[in-house]
Amino acid sequence: MKERLRQLGTTLLLGMLVAMAGMASAAGTPAGTSITNVASATYNDSAGNPQTTFSNPVTTIVQPQYSLTITPNGTESVPGQIEVGLAGSTVTFNYVLTNTGNTTDTFTLATAQSALDQFDLTNVAVYLDANCDGSVVGDSLVPAAGVTLPADGSACLIVVATIPPTATNAQIGLVNIIGTSVGSQTLGYRHGVQTDDDNWAQALVTTGANLTANKSANPAGNVNVGQTIAYTITGSNNGGGPASGVPVTYVPVGGGTPAVGNGILVHDVIPANTTY
Repeated sequence: MKERLRQLGTTLLLGMLVAMAGMASAAGTPAGTSITNVASATYNDSAGNPQTTFSNPVTTIVQPQYSLTITPNGTESVPGQIEVGLAGSTVTFNYVLTNTGNTTDTFTLATAQSALDQFDLTNVAVYLDANCDGSVVGDSLVPAAGVTLPADGSACLIVVATIPPTATNAQIGLVNIIGTSVGSQTLGYRHGVQTDDDNWAQALVTTGANLTANKSANPAGNVNVGQTIAYTITGSNNGGGPASGVPVTYVPVGGGTPAVGNGILVHDVIPANTTY
């Protein structure tokens, strides 16, 4: 009877080990990766001697996982971005597209407009912001074939649109950018076509002053310790009225007694891990 119980216990232990091995996760593993599992069971035989037995190896191949994300997110009622401008002016919205799948994928991009606003934006176009500086200067339109990214790769995008000249003060227009994974359209893909379509942005018409600001860094991206980074801030008044100054106390270039002036104050906090 004891021998029978010992055998039964060994069978149960082996079964548990195999079941646990089957639950191993392959999340984040590149597509095509081979994963081999071998289960083992340790027991005492009828003479009380410790024994170990191994299962046959089981090999699985990680399948492609297609997914994407576009940020910032936004809904029609709570847009992720709001740009203010005059009727007839151009507005821009900046996004980041990320391949959150485990294999290289191509993403097509489209735009949509809402029925819950007062006007439709015109001349809507999507640009690939190659250096992620927030400006379309020197950048090109996203090709109809889409943007190709490796797993975990990202790309900066800019949606450019025009507020119609007939729009009036305080009216809004809504625009959305929609990304679709080409890889997920493969016949038989188990999760269906993968899209990201919750990226609504709002254009607000104003007849008052509206200042815009854009900050860029040179060099952008990776820098070496001790390297100098030049930050440039540019802006304009794209509103319908003048932007008046505010009283500012400042120290003149080269030092000296603080002075008081009146102008547009540009405030920039020195980034962490840098010195001025």
